[in-house]
Amino acid sequence: VPEIIISPAADGSFALKAYDATLEGESLSLEGPENNPNLGYWTNEKDAPLWKLNVPNAGKYQVQLNYAVDAGSEGSTLVVYVDGVDSGVKGTVKATGSWQNYRTATLDGALELTSGRHVVKIVVTKKTGFGVMNLRKVELTRIAQ
Repeated sequence: VPEIIISPAADGSFALKAYDATLEGESLSLEGPENNPNLGYWTNEKDAPLWKLNVPNAGKYQVQLNYAVDAGSEGSTLVVYVDGVDSGVKGTVKATGSWQNYRTATLDGALELTSGRHVVKIVVTKKTGFGVMNLRKVELTRIAQ
C-alpha cells in the first residue's frame, strides 16, 4: 500500500477522508459506498484512525468531524493526537439519530501544527456504547492569526 500524504487545499484546510486513513486495531474498517465511505465497526476503543499530513505553513486549526452515531451509543470521548502527543483538542460524541444520519461537529480547542510532516490521530478516551461512531471525514480549517 503506497503511503498517503495529505496536502492542504488552496485555503490551507485539510480534508482527512475515511479512505485516506491508516487504521490501527482489529475492528475499525472502511465501509459504505465507494464514492463516500466511512470508518465503521469502531467497537474497540483501542482502535484508531490516523492520517499523514504535509503542512507547508505553521498554523492553528479548528477540527471538525463528519460522523454518525445511533441513539444509545453516543457519549464516547476522544482526543486528537499529533505525532503521538495529546494536542488538547477533544470532544464528546453526540447522537445524530442513526448510524446513517451524518452531521458535522466542532471539537473543543485549536490544533497547532508546525510546518513539515505530521501524523494526526483520533484517540478514544472512553467508549460508552456499542460503537464510537461512523466517521466520514475530519476537517482541519485554518484559524486566521
